Amino acid sequence: MDTETVAPVIEMRVVERATRATRSCGAPPAPSLTLLERVVTRDERVRLLCEALASVASLRDGKLFLEMLVQDWSGDPAPAATVGPRFALSADAARSHHRRVALALRRLASDDDRYATIAHLPSVA
Repeated sequence: MDTETVAPVIEMRVVERATRATRSCGAPPAPSLTLLERVVTRDERVRLLCEALASVASLRDGKLFLEMLVQDWSGDPAPAATVGPRFALSADAARSHHRRVALALRRLASDDDRYATIAHLPSVA
């Protein structure tokens, strides 16, 4: 998974409520994903989060992680139930994938000083 692939989904939270916040499957990017692509060039934390995701998660798991964040930030009361089916997963399986990626990001942030700043992001903490 590369930065260009991950960047589209990330930033609703990292630019921390400044709105609240490729190898695609053939679908055009959602408007929020386009915004996130732009943010990755302006915010070091977003770039680092993209790189961290690329190093700890598969493309699929990284996308699922980010999609669930976007749903959560959008106020969805059950982001796993919304996002899971898009990845042919049950809500429980989607939550498990999301949790594993978040834990991997936390480990990376604590083990590698280069990624220490992402440890404080709400989506990782």
